[in-house]
Amino acid sequence: IPLKAAERVVGVLGLERREKGPFRSRDVLVLKAFAERAALALEKAWIHERLKDRSRQLEQLHELALMMVGEPAQAYAAIARQVSQLLRTPYASVLTLEGDAIRSLGLVSQVGDQPGEAFPLALTPCRVVVETKDSAIFSDVGERFPEDLCLVARHIKTYIAVPVLDRRNEVVGIVNAMDRRERSFGAEDLRILSLLARRAAEEMEEEQRQREKEITERMLLQSEKLAALGQVVAGVAHDLNNPLASVLGLAELALRRADLPVPAREALVTIAAEAERARKVVRYLLAFAREHEPERVPTDVNDVVRRTLALRGAEMHLSSLEVVEELDQALPATLADGHLLQQALLNLVLNAEQAMIAAHGHGRLRVRSSYLPGGGVRRSGPTLHLEIEDDGPGIPGDKLSRIFEPFFTTKPVGKGTGLGLSLTFSIIEQHQ
Repeated sequence: IPLKAAERVVGVLGLERREKGPFRSRDVLVLKAFAERAALALEKAWIHERLKDRSRQLEQLHELALMMVGEPAQAYAAIARQVSQLLRTPYASVLTLEGDAIRSLGLVSQVGDQPGEAFPLALTPCRVVVETKDSAIFSDVGERFPEDLCLVARHIKTYIAVPVLDRRNEVVGIVNAMDRRERSFGAEDLRILSLLARRAAEEMEEEQRQREKEITERMLLQSEKLAALGQVVAGVAHDLNNPLASVLGLAELALRRADLPVPAREALVTIAAEAERARKVVRYLLAFAREHEPERVPTDVNDVVRRTLALRGAEMHLSSLEVVEELDQALPATLADGHLLQQALLNLVLNAEQAMIAAHGHGRLRVRSSYLPGGGVRRSGPTLHLEIEDDGPGIPGDKLSRIFEPFFTTKPVGKGTGLGLSLTFSIIEQHQ
């Protein structure tokens, strides 16, 4: 008997028996009644399956929408869920690389793990992905990495991961999936992970752009503050100039007296010397704060060094920082913008101060200048060489290649903008 739903045959109800002979008309009527019920049941089941499929499609569309336009946290969580669903694993995560550690941005876990926790990179299988910049599959991951307590505690056996690469092809994160069962992950699984890792890379890149935008906005605000501060400094310096001139002038007049006792004369000499030193600092402040058009004029680099160190002299003395000047007195003048050179040198000196104080609360800053008639390491022909050296902790080897990148900083949030060394590099390049 055909099973019909809305005039459409959706199945067949058949009945057989061993005895020969026709079915009675009553039997046919009963079968038709059952056929109608069976057809209705089949249609309901079919509609239910369609609704389930539609629901799954809507869920996947929702996940894709979150991946594409959601907040970063939603996007990372959606990527992790997609990994878990498509690879059919109970554990999946999107991780970001933070120095020697990894931190979860989005994850799927059977034991209620939450994103945000950081782990030492060296103890996890992620280390292999970072070192090789390639995918990794482990069928015995718990035995290979017994120090990874998360894997051991969850009895993870199988592990698959791909790197998240930025525009410079550097590893910035990892997308992985894990299972307690023995699994045979293959090329198709890696392809799925790689596609989702690309989406994670886009999200991380967008986050980086937003951070850079915020830093730029803060820098613009800071530059406005500095411009206002420059005006204040100029005003204060002008106000200080007159009383300092009076102190210096009166001290010099008093020193001309022949009947001065020796202690008074020594005190006046000290007063005159300190007043002169204060007047020089005021002049340097005025020169540094004054707006000027960039210009190349014959410049004494040693003089730039002395003026810069004078600006920081008091602070460095209070911070127990010793300054050693080894300046070549035969240094010839060079065409340069003294204000820009001073800004570049000041950036280096400030970085050195902060590094030494943070490392051990004191230190020694050494500044050398020399003339190399035959050229230096980076250029031939007559060359001026200026070297700034401090006895702080140094720069980690893995950071050296990035220190001149705009917005790259190893300082805590709010302590550095990542623009100082980039600006310094630009100024030095401009001066060849």
